[in-house]
Amino acid sequence: IQSPPVIVREAGTKFCLEFYFYVKGNDLGNLVVYKFENDRTDKLWELLGSDVPKGGSENWQNARTRFIASSDFLIYFEAQRKAVGAAVEAMAIDDVQLREGGCLGCP
Repeated sequence: IQSPPVIVREAGTKFCLEFYFYVKGNDLGNLVVYKFENDRTDKLWELLGSDVPKGGSENWQNARTRFIASSDFLIYFEAQRKAVGAAVEAMAIDDVQLREGGCLGCP
């Protein structure tokens, strides 16, 4: 999933990306969030399938990440399957919010 272009008004602007995710299944791959800016791709956040309890999660989980942008950029989410034919029952994202400024409770 790719965002529309985000226009940066001033170089060095801080952003907070917050979203919810849900994963269910035994052969989960990774869920990764990237920022594409100036022909460069940076990984902003990643959930490794190996970090998810067997069977997945019963609840939606909140994720936040902060970053700095110097020019216009795109955000995209990538769901990676563990293996061809892997049994992923569900992988979803919802309530994606991008805000200028820091994230409360963000490392």
